[in-house]
Amino acid sequence: MTLYGLFRGRNISTGEVEQSVSQLLINKRKNKEFSEWIESSISLAYCNTPPKGATNSVQILSNYAGIHRVFTDLVNKFRQQFTKKSYLHYYLQEGMEEFQFSEALSNLTETCFEYNQYSQDVLFNQDDSSVEE
Repeated sequence: MTLYGLFRGRNISTGEVEQSVSQLLINKRKNKEFSEWIESSISLAYCNTPPKGATNSVQILSNYAGIHRVFTDLVNKFRQQFTKKSYLHYYLQEGMEEFQFSEALSNLTETCFEYNQYSQDVLFNQDDSSVEE
């Protein structure tokens, strides 16, 4: 899992936020929920200008391995449409070429495989840690 947080407002204590994040990073080593291969898997940004109608706000974007199910569904639907060449002529008329669709399908399949593999690794590591306890 990776995480990005954008904090907006004048009354935001950056010290409190940094302390919470450092605690999260300490816990990261224990529970394996964050990617080990991404050294800094949490990123923060601050803005003193609050959004309209509010004094403070936080926006969080995160990514986790469970998204592989959505990617798998997308690959299957894309493959079905591409096999039937549904709507392909519209894109070809606009200047795209058929190999670009094959390449996109290949890239999406690879991304899906990587997320699936990471998801299984996380489940395997959680099973190992529960056995050790």
